[in-house]
Amino acid sequence: MTEDISARGPISVIEAGGEERRLGLLQPPPGYESDVPLLTAVPGFQTWSRQQIEDFIRAKPYGKRRNIFTPEWMQDQRSWGSCNACATAYVERKAQFLRGRHDTPMLNWEFCYAQINGGRDNGSLLKDGMAEAQSTGMPILPASANGKGQGRIYKSHYTPADYEAAKANRTTKAVAVNDELTLATAVLSGFMAVVAVHVGNSFQRIDGNGFAGSDSGAGNHAVHVDDVEIVNGELAFDHQGSWGTSMHDNGRAFLSWRRHFATTSQYHQFWVLMSTNDGDDQLPK
Repeated sequence: MTEDISARGPISVIEAGGEERRLGLLQPPPGYESDVPLLTAVPGFQTWSRQQIEDFIRAKPYGKRRNIFTPEWMQDQRSWGSCNACATAYVERKAQFLRGRHDTPMLNWEFCYAQINGGRDNGSLLKDGMAEAQSTGMPILPASANGKGQGRIYKSHYTPADYEAAKANRTTKAVAVNDELTLATAVLSGFMAVVAVHVGNSFQRIDGNGFAGSDSGAGNHAVHVDDVEIVNGELAFDHQGSWGTSMHDNGRAFLSWRRHFATTSQYHQFWVLMSTNDGDDQLPK
């Protein structure tokens, strides 16, 4: 049964990057059990060992993805609670790019948010972003938006033509990940990931090693992960945020499983995009 999220209470609001930000990731209802198949159950997939991951990172054929997905890729959700839809749009577009579709402009995450917010600017569930990316897709973000949210976050803002255009940018295969090494294996293999973090005052800061600060909680903000590095012996999951380039290091910061994901992964089903309309779900070698 689909939960009526419109009945939820108001989501939290913080000041970040010089603007009011709504923390739009909702917790699943009590007793929720994910029915998303696990990546570890996909035939042919094998989670790499820690040593294999470190060896791959040291010899990465593509270098650093933050040098590929530069600040020009930055999406800014602004003051609306569309973080989950933002993360979903990021992984869809980046998956297309990594599969050779280099001409896809920025995708309209507000269209996605309109489908999953229950008719209110009150956030969404992580699983619903994934489901919507597979069922409806996303049209192109108008160039006039300049990569920033415009508040077009309700179904009434969109026409049948928008829904038809959305079909060109759909996720055709998404699977769940539940542990650090599987997440690292997936991301390094080119399967972009959507995860949950908990944001308070600490998260807005970045330390000398490039890690965002950590706050305690079940997870109130969705982000995506597009690369993994090794920093001081720790796996550092690189993320490009959705609050503009004034946050962190041009909008980027590292996240760790221990500090950022160990708790939130117990409440939210992290997922990775394996294939888009192109159907390329080649497994890691």
